Amino acid sequence: MVHEASKAQILDALDQAGLDEEVVHWNYSGRGMYGDTCFGIVGYLPDLIKFIASFASFGDDWTWLEDVKEDNMGRQMIFYWPGVKVEDDAS
Repeated sequence: MVHEASKAQILDALDQAGLDEEVVHWNYSGRGMYGDTCFGIVGYLPDLIKFIASFASFGDDWTWLEDVKEDNMGRQMIFYWPGVKVEDDAS
């Protein structure tokens, strides 16, 4: 199932969670994605929890966040969401 999230909402949730925009990878291709890309955030488990809590506080449908995958990036993890289409709010 494909879900949609706006780039502005993702950035707002990161800001509310106290995370910098630099943790976002907008074109991450994880294990088994075969070149497809999605967004992900680099950090630790507490960062993921803060991001999800922040996004959920907006009151919109956030259940797609349950489909998170993770890859090890050495000292940190990347948490990513295959199948989530990010809508660029720039018009």
